[in-house]
Amino acid sequence: MKKIILAFSLLFALTLFNSCNELYPDSELLLGAWSSYECFKQGGQPFSYTLERYLFTPDGYVAFYDRSVFQFKLPYGYNATTGILAILDGTDEEGNKLTIEYPAVIEYVEAVKSNVLTITYNDGYTIRYRKR
Repeated sequence: MKKIILAFSLLFALTLFNSCNELYPDSELLLGAWSSYECFKQGGQPFSYTLERYLFTPDGYVAFYDRSVFQFKLPYGYNATTGILAILDGTDEEGNKLTIEYPAVIEYVEAVKSNVLTITYNDGYTIRYRKR
């Protein structure tokens, strides 16, 4: 009986682990370095913007650089269906990790064909990145 309970417990744990890995099934689409090349305010004309870079790594972390200076590295997940980039950022009072939606809406635009990533921020700015 103990072996059966242990087997079911292991199966449950494995299923739970695999389901957690599938929370952001499209994260691998972002892998690599993305350098900004264009910025515009809603309704405005695009202008050159080359100060920011995101580096998405296979281990589930994103590093953000501004003016070639490292700013942060945090775990991330991306879901192309919802267009949400979620970043684990901080803990609550009990020490539990909090999942925070980045203050932006990610629009993944023909990534494989044109290598363009568009990020629209809450303040009305949109920045386009090219894969490097």
